[in-house]
Amino acid sequence: YKEIVGNSFALKRILDQIEYIKNTKTSVLITGDTGTGKELIARDIHLRSIRNGGPFIPVHCASLPESLMESELFGHEKGAFTGAYRMKQGCFELADEGSIFLDEIAELSLLTQSKLLRVLQEGEFIRVGGTEKIRVDVRVITATNQNLKEMLGRKKFREDLYYRINVVHFHLPPLRERSEDIPYLIDHFFLSIKKELNLPVEEINPEAITIMQKYLWPGNIRELKNVLERVLVLHGFEKDILPSHLPLELLESPSFISLRRNDMNEEYSLQESVNNFERELIETALERTEGNQTQAARLLNTTRRILRYRVEKLKL
Repeated sequence: YKEIVGNSFALKRILDQIEYIKNTKTSVLITGDTGTGKELIARDIHLRSIRNGGPFIPVHCASLPESLMESELFGHEKGAFTGAYRMKQGCFELADEGSIFLDEIAELSLLTQSKLLRVLQEGEFIRVGGTEKIRVDVRVITATNQNLKEMLGRKKFREDLYYRINVVHFHLPPLRERSEDIPYLIDHFFLSIKKELNLPVEEINPEAITIMQKYLWPGNIRELKNVLERVLVLHGFEKDILPSHLPLELLESPSFISLRRNDMNEEYSLQESVNNFERELIETALERTEGNQTQAARLLNTTRRILRYRVEKLKL
């Protein structure tokens, strides 16, 4: 799948293991923090399988209220409840001969979990308000960012369902634990966003890449993509993307401060190094606010008076 980018051992191991299980009907559980790319792995399993001619139906369980969950998964008959003016096929029926991806499965109620278990065990279900059993041939891929074993102990997740969905388990580590993937992701998103927005920018400065590679990325791949899109929208008409173009949360991170420290040598005094670092922060804030010192001071969590003093002192 072209959207899966990286060269880390953890990622390559998952992609290699998909090759062994792709053409089975075995249930797969994908775990990992939000934004690590769980749905991309699910799509890759489907696209590499003999089911790739069938549908891939993603269901985001956390976004559906409990009152609609059963109808969404299994469908309903006309007149099953108020507002059911016609028969509706559920996601399992729509995914017949293909794959269904249940994202954030930990959000399902125990009642819905029991009905899901029946589909996994028997390959059949009954629409809400119906009596006819409907058989389907569906591969079930699930994902969660929660600890299901801990939920078993609290009786929040059915043990029998857990063992049904956890036949093959892939865990996607957070981006901070596979920083070797970051340059590949930066290059991938840079080129795709540049092409989509038709921008003339040529490259990202190596120091900016280093700062991004050392940043912890609490929002993982999703945050990295959003940061690059924001940077390119604001600075994509310049020749290069520089460290000063990066968001303040990256420039104030320990990784950026560490890089500034490493740049110091015998010729720099402590005050000169502090001034250089402060100059870059102020220039970035002023650039973001188009020279508005009041807004820049707010970004830097200081007063306009202090900012004006520092601007004059640093001759900005």
